[in-house]
Amino acid sequence: MEDYDAVIVGAGIGGLALGCALASYGRKACVLEARLGVTPSKRGLTLQPNGLEVLQRLGLLDQVIRIGAKTTRVTWREISGRPLVTLDYSILDHPHNYLLTVVPSELELVLRQVFSSKGGTIY
Repeated sequence: MEDYDAVIVGAGIGGLALGCALASYGRKACVLEARLGVTPSKRGLTLQPNGLEVLQRLGLLDQVIRIGAKTTRVTWREISGRPLVTLDYSILDHPHNYLLTVVPSELELVLRQVFSSKGGTIY
């Protein structure tokens, strides 16, 4: 029988990020997961500046940047190709004034590794 400060259900990005945060504060955490491993993703996940700031606070941003692609401008278009709106993140007064697109399964692998290195347990 193990004794944990927290038990988290689900080793997705949210559960693993919570586990990393708890472990950073010296809490003994366990994540329960039904899947045997990480399922490769075929899509992208775009992280906004506030999410990047959280990763920075957790000491994970440098690792996540290495697996992602930075973008400062996004243009949404009509099906015909006519632009609807352009968003320029570079003008934001924020330390992370860009978007970062990652493959979710790659982010999950980084979070699993960091969580485990901080003494976290995944069952």
